[in-house]
Amino acid sequence: MKKLLFLYFLSLCAIFTLTAQEHNRVKPLEFEAGFPERADLKPFEFEFGAGINFGKKWDEMNVEASTNFLFELRLNRPEPFDLGLQFKAGNFTHKIPDIVRMNSIFINPTLFFDYNKRFDEHTALFAGIGVGGSFIRNETYLCIDSYRGVKFDDHANHFAVTPRMGVFVMGRLRITAEYVFTARDYSHFNLNVGMIIGNSYKKKNYNGRYF
Repeated sequence: MKKLLFLYFLSLCAIFTLTAQEHNRVKPLEFEAGFPERADLKPFEFEFGAGINFGKKWDEMNVEASTNFLFELRLNRPEPFDLGLQFKAGNFTHKIPDIVRMNSIFINPTLFFDYNKRFDEHTALFAGIGVGGSFIRNETYLCIDSYRGVKFDDHANHFAVTPRMGVFVMGRLRITAEYVFTARDYSHFNLNVGMIIGNSYKKKNYNGRYF
């Protein structure tokens, strides 16, 4: 966990350093003359996506990678920051072959705060952190023999902190790596790919007016 947080901190430092260097550059003549450097980003966007979960190994139980699906509404204000409300649902599975299998189904509502380093209207780096909850349902199957088994369910609700970072490309795709820090047995890594709707810029004419 400490290594992940350290790498996350280094990545944030790198993004802020790039931003400082960008602001210190001399602007081209046309920008000094009053022409807009770029149009303003629209205030709201939506993201629909899916990804892969990698849970933690439990003692003798192996873990299988599984899928998740997400929806996020983001407010792109004040630039270069954004505020997002995400709902994600997925599962991961632990098992000892022919003995026990546990399928953990989770729903994670999370409020994210991100910093964005935009290179142009189609490309950006971002990093941020989210806080929320992790609501988990465990379905456990115990094997009695080759033909019989026992199933029982239980529930767990936990607070979660989720640092994330990623890249926005092609003006539509958002690739995100994140780690959900929650109760020890349920912390997991996600790699997600999302499609952005509404992430476009208001067009300006040479007088700086929107159209």
